[in-house]
Amino acid sequence: MTLLLALLAQALPDRSLPAHPRRCERVQLSPDGKLAFTLGDPERVVKVWRLETGRVLHSLGARANAFALHPDGGLLAVGGEDGVAVFNVVSGEPVRRLDLPRCLALGWSGPDLTALTVAPGGLTATSGARSITIPLPRKASWAVVDGLRVAVPQNDAVRVWDVAEDKVLFERPGKTVAFGPGGRMATAGDGAVRLWVGGEERVLEAVYESVPVLAFSGETLLVGTDAGIDVWSGGRRTTYKGPGTGLFYPDSMGIAGSTLYAGGTLILKDAPASGRATGPLLFWKLR
Repeated sequence: MTLLLALLAQALPDRSLPAHPRRCERVQLSPDGKLAFTLGDPERVVKVWRLETGRVLHSLGARANAFALHPDGGLLAVGGEDGVAVFNVVSGEPVRRLDLPRCLALGWSGPDLTALTVAPGGLTATSGARSITIPLPRKASWAVVDGLRVAVPQNDAVRVWDVAEDKVLFERPGKTVAFGPGGRMATAGDGAVRLWVGGEERVLEAVYESVPVLAFSGETLLVGTDAGIDVWSGGRRTTYKGPGTGLFYPDSMGIAGSTLYAGGTLILKDAPASGRATGPLLFWKLR
């Protein structure tokens, strides 16, 4: 009984799917919560999972780096080294292909798709017939698309561009970023996570030694580290731990209904080095 109570207090995962053999770096659930979309190593394809059965319906794209699910859940854009393709989620068939190789990030703005592709000296942002160049001091390891806004690393800051106006909107301190509703944004770096609402800054009352992974679910902020996933809601923090079989490093997170989900890398404790890393998709019931 004591052991059971201790496990419940740690908020361990309730369910796991073997999404990818080494790393599950990106995950999103469909609006109805019935499908999961994952991208990871070593396959570099987007797997479409039916959660009820735990089976893969489709494997979409090739050499993929990013995907973006349309808000209505009917279309999935997959971008990678060979270009961008838009798929029908139900059939798995491509409905459109775009000659945009070396795609790093994707996002939807209404019917239009915004794609970030690697270019000499920076990135190219393409949305519909609009294309702009975003100069960078060094090669970008990440970028985030939020409609017609694009966030990119700029030294030790996050710089946000307006693709429609081709201009810098603002910079915020940090080394990673997540966009939320109502103008919300979060940045992380130097041990701190900052929440920005309408330009007003609030520093979360927690120290994060490494740069955490950030995500919004509505107004709730998720902060992921190897110590667990902190769910910040209404100024209150609740922590959810990885499985007790090893150390879990989250890469992508979200909330669907009463369920928290995350993909990442699980370093198994007792496995040989050749098979130590796995890429599960984990689920927790929210407390």
